[in-house]
Amino acid sequence: MAKDEKSLWVRLADRESLWLIDGNPHTHRGRMRAVGPDSGDAIYFSLSEVTDASDSARAWIAGFLAGSEPAAD
Repeated sequence: MAKDEKSLWVRLADRESLWLIDGNPHTHRGRMRAVGPDSGDAIYFSLSEVTDASDSARAWIAGFLAGSEPAAD
């Protein structure tokens, strides 16, 4: 993902900050990877953890969970 890409943000349960979708972590089916925009820390999450998201992130997630693996950049 491009470092300046901010449109793919999600807010996750039990996390205060925004996270930026970074793609497929290739761990478990349905899991996605996000990074902290300032820290660069990576986390893995599922749809059930998303409490808010940008329209672009919602579209990306829908495609990803439908079997497409769209580029995050």
